[in-house]
Amino acid sequence: MSALHAHPSDHPAARLLVLPLVLALAACGGGNGADGAATDARASIAAASSASATLARLTLAGVPVEKAQRWTKVGTAEKALARATFSDLPRDEVGAAAMLASSADLTDSAVTVTATTGRAGIAAAPVRSWRPPTDTGSGIDYPIERYRSWVVRAHTVVTDPAGNTISAWLVDSGFGNATYKALHRAAGSSVWVNADLPMGPEDPDGFEALSDLQIVHVAGGDAVALWAWRNGSRGELRSAWYNAASGSWSGPYRVPGDRFDGVSLDSPPRLVSDGQGGALLVGIGGPASDDTGWQQLGLWVAHFDTAAKAWKTPVNLRLLTPAYSWEGTPSVVTNSDGKLLVAYTTRCLADGRTATWIQLYNPLTGASRWPNLLSVDQLRASAPQVLPLSYGRAVVAWSGSETETGAWWRMVGPDSWPVTAAARVPGAPASVIGTSARQNDAFLFYGDGARPLAQWKVQRFDARNLRWDAAVAAFTQTPDDSSPPQFAADGAGNLTLAWDGGDASGNARELRTRRWTAASASWSAPSLPGVHAIETGSAGYSASYPRLAAQADGRTTLLWTNTTAYYGNTAPFVSSYVVHLWSADWQ
Repeated sequence: MSALHAHPSDHPAARLLVLPLVLALAACGGGNGADGAATDARASIAAASSASATLARLTLAGVPVEKAQRWTKVGTAEKALARATFSDLPRDEVGAAAMLASSADLTDSAVTVTATTGRAGIAAAPVRSWRPPTDTGSGIDYPIERYRSWVVRAHTVVTDPAGNTISAWLVDSGFGNATYKALHRAAGSSVWVNADLPMGPEDPDGFEALSDLQIVHVAGGDAVALWAWRNGSRGELRSAWYNAASGSWSGPYRVPGDRFDGVSLDSPPRLVSDGQGGALLVGIGGPASDDTGWQQLGLWVAHFDTAAKAWKTPVNLRLLTPAYSWEGTPSVVTNSDGKLLVAYTTRCLADGRTATWIQLYNPLTGASRWPNLLSVDQLRASAPQVLPLSYGRAVVAWSGSETETGAWWRMVGPDSWPVTAAARVPGAPASVIGTSARQNDAFLFYGDGARPLAQWKVQRFDARNLRWDAAVAAFTQTPDDSSPPQFAADGAGNLTLAWDGGDASGNARELRTRRWTAASASWSAPSLPGVHAIETGSAGYSASYPRLAAQADGRTTLLWTNTTAYYGNTAPFVSSYVVHLWSADWQ
């Protein structure tokens, strides 16, 4: 069996993991029913003592041979851990493999690792450059009262295949009145149009009661926006609909039921494309606690009905047993096959150990398949990030620690089945920011946190050769008051990176960019694309919060917040702020 086709259970470290996993399962107190987890593990090991016998039982039960072969290669301890963790998995081999066989199409592993066109065959990209920046005219021009502050921050920017661009931004007056605004620019136009998003009831806690806002384009240039809102113990998800024909927003629309009433502002559900010209959300939620005080939280998906302009009732993808809890926010991407890859972390309540998983969801059929364990080579893992590639593949990176702490990775095929063993990313720390160019290149970024200048590095994953390149310097940034780097991939495998950072004086911040070019497999030198703070204020000026969106042909839009402050002389005002959103285009 070749390295490309080897399943993780064939890895020596995976075979050695059986006993530690059984012990960990016993510590967690078992899964469903009276059977303990250790009992499940021993039974699973005994049942699978003969691989050929298991394969025969599965094929007699109607499971296709190629799918049965994949199922029999899953480690017995891994299967036992899955059954102990999730309350809705079949307790027998035939039932589990039948679930695998009926829930999603499995692509042959030889296809999942096929490389795209060689670099010599990639068409030469047109020569582009950053155009002069322009003021969108949106923002605030207000005096600031003593002890009050304004917040103006772009949350996201998206563009559809036709080139229509939408951005949303938050403005908070410091008096508890926080609202989202929207900016629209039609394809081929240079004019930005400002609009209010329908927010619903006012939020007394201002921006502290609102999550980041997400936007997804749907068919016809329309769009769906989603955000989480909390007022004390109350919380809910709200959304708005953008009608491209009228240029107006409607809503807010609420997700039905009580699944997300306890939504966290730090980890709201993720809004993604459904691969069919619509949108859906995926997140952790659940009903109220039972009489014992235990709340069975689950992984849920809800589709937005574009015809009715309403959310459908959420559907459960996975439920946990009482011995486990969810950890962090799931990573959700729509792969190039139009299916969702969902990665998440679970925690064993008895010993605190964590594990990372990935599973497939098909929005077209509504089918969800058996979850695959990612962190097979260590018993403590968290924060998985799915980085999509071509042909439905993805590389998944997560923070792992046992004998060695750092970033770990596996590659999965379009059916979410791992095609490589879990391994360390050489030299990468546990805390990383991942992104991909959606073809054959994925990247991990991480900074050293030094002051006054932090050095950020980048490591590239080469999907053609299934390897990580050595880390190289990416950019420097003043850590204080700077925002994380932003990324946008086009349709040709190129990636744009943007970040903000202090100038030499430490007073103002400028935005800089770099581009990864797939044809040459190289990064450009850092550039200042005419994007800098406009120095007209006496108290300070800055450019911050960069946001990027790229079209398939490589054209890219950059938005940021430009702030100019003036000292004030009239009490109670201490200064006057002019805070506008600016934009620049790579054309």
